[in-house]
Amino acid sequence: MTRIARRALFATLLPLPALAQADTRPIRLIVSVAPGGAVDLTARLLAQHMAGPLQRTILVENRPGANGILAAEAVVRSTPDGTTLLVAPGEVFSVNPVLHAPLPYDADRAFAPIGIATTGHYVLVVNAGLGVTSLAQLVELARRRELAYGSTGVGSIPHLNAAAFARDAGIRMLHVPYRGTGPAATATVAGDVALLVSTPPSVAALVQDGRLAALGAGGTARLPQFPNVPTMAEAGIAPEALRPNWFALAGPAGLPPALVARLNAAMRQAVAAPEMQDRLRAGGLTPAAGSPEELATTIAADLRHFGDLIRATGITRE
Repeated sequence: MTRIARRALFATLLPLPALAQADTRPIRLIVSVAPGGAVDLTARLLAQHMAGPLQRTILVENRPGANGILAAEAVVRSTPDGTTLLVAPGEVFSVNPVLHAPLPYDADRAFAPIGIATTGHYVLVVNAGLGVTSLAQLVELARRRELAYGSTGVGSIPHLNAAAFARDAGIRMLHVPYRGTGPAATATVAGDVALLVSTPPSVAALVQDGRLAALGAGGTARLPQFPNVPTMAEAGIAPEALRPNWFALAGPAGLPPALVARLNAAMRQAVAAPEMQDRLRAGGLTPAAGSPEELATTIAADLRHFGDLIRATGITRE
């Protein structure tokens, strides 16, 4: 075990207040998106349930814009004392350095990983009038004529997952970005685009009432919201075509290892709370509560995956 790992392990075994050092300043959780949605839900539940273990007031500050770069830069340039932290989805850490380079900070050295709090899988849905009931039929249709797919924006995980599906299926599709899941789902229902990769809660009602049809789901097991929808692997498509997103807690580089360990322990304690788990699952999210090392490993793996995909498909920021 390394010296840093031993120090971090020892810190997690201490009572959390023992490391407080009488610091009563509030903690700001900077959120990279507007209020509402999975990232914001994760941040607000963390603020509520980490406040007790840390014996601190925790404030949520939404700072959307520029694909999460504004929020990330605010945290990167803050003092590494644990009072300013970032809650953001995976693309802020693993897509922006590739698609939106150069960034106003050094992405390789900018953050102190604290941990992944939650994860979320995706489902591929199509306009119900398209006349297809399986991914195989969708691929066959796309080989006969060009189909368009919607997304929540250029470089979003839904965009990149749909591009990965098209690449792995050997088809070409037209990308049409929208400003959020709501407009993208509305466009899919209207037939302006043929399909959409979405989070399950955003489209479950539309599938239930027959306006959209769900054809494939991400993950290794079927999603609770769509128990009759096969996973991508079951449908014969590479599982990586619908890679899950994750929502992480990070601080600026330079956070002392003992403070990182304390924040991670508080995050784990928060995510273990039954009330928080119930709220997360109701929002279509899976509690994770990973370690700083796991977050660093995930960032590196997703950087490789999405970097390769962006370069292979020629995706640009515009």
